[in-house]
Amino acid sequence: MHYIVFKTKKGVRSIPFPILPFIILLVLVLIIVFSMLPPLSMGAYNDFYSGLHGAVTERKSSVTLKKPSDGVMKNAMYRILEGEPEIFYVDGISYSFYENDTVKVNFSYRYSASAYEADLTYFRSEIDRIVAQLEEDATNAEKARQAHDYIIENYSYGGDHDALSMLRTGKGVCSAYAALYKAILDRLGIENVYLHGKTEGNFGPLSYENHAWNLIKIGAWWYHVDVTWDDASGEEQDKYFMVGDIFMKQNYHKTWDAVDNYNYYCFWNA
Repeated sequence: MHYIVFKTKKGVRSIPFPILPFIILLVLVLIIVFSMLPPLSMGAYNDFYSGLHGAVTERKSSVTLKKPSDGVMKNAMYRILEGEPEIFYVDGISYSFYENDTVKVNFSYRYSASAYEADLTYFRSEIDRIVAQLEEDATNAEKARQAHDYIIENYSYGGDHDALSMLRTGKGVCSAYAALYKAILDRLGIENVYLHGKTEGNFGPLSYENHAWNLIKIGAWWYHVDVTWDDASGEEQDKYFMVGDIFMKQNYHKTWDAVDNYNYYCFWNA
């Protein structure tokens, strides 16, 4: 036991001070604070993503950029392909490495510029139509739940990977679920991010499958929401709504990355 010693008019006094618990608490606080800071790779990520985004906005067939780390490159490409719901016209991305630490990125497109403008108008009107059916005076948590439930009630698994196709056909795979949910939350002004990751497959703990879901921020805290798996879970359709990292790890979601390259930590379930 340590003591805090100080002088008073009546003499020297001391107060017992448990220094070990204080040090442990301080270390934990520092770990949490530093873990939530942007990764050191954010500058490289922003440059690379801006290069990709500018190229697809101008509908270029390719662009040569400075090569970032593999993780940064993967996150930025996922964001272009799936993590921005309104960029649904990019069909594929390939790349090859060149000397001087550069990478040439090639794009293929599924729409002409005029067809994209028409589809973008349709896409936005459909998102507005969905949002109009949600309760206007609800809290953000309630709106996030209503949007989650609306997708489960009106769409089903199958079909293509983008939100536009899901709106048209009523079917989509996990990336479409996550992109559609993101588009609705964006329209509602609820902070969120698209995740790509790995889940435990059908062949045991060492088999992994690609998967996509969302993080949402309610108040000061981030939570996982997996609309796809809630839709597939039968009667338990809120199992993966606003849950924490530990819960996801315990329920077959093994690894994940945010397409904006930030580190997010979800400490508990709502």
